[in-house]
Amino acid sequence: METCLKPYEIFYSQDSINNVFDRKSQHRNIRIGETLDDICDGRCSVLSTPPITVKSVGVKWITADNRRLWVLKHLERLGKLETIKCV
Repeated sequence: METCLKPYEIFYSQDSINNVFDRKSQHRNIRIGETLDDICDGRCSVLSTPPITVKSVGVKWITADNRRLWVLKHLERLGKLETIKCV
């Protein structure tokens, strides 16, 4: 089921995240900050990243897609997006 949420409504599943996307990602071996810059500068689209998977835990939405969430939260803070599709 697909839902739309604001990035600030979603919580990370762990306390720290790797700052480089892994080899399974379309942005493999690229730092998350570089991906943020690329989206802000129009070199790629936020739509080039797959929707994040969320799980409802009590009253919180949690994701294991922590690197993508980091990028999305920063885009939200910069006023570049309001909501995101989640699965």
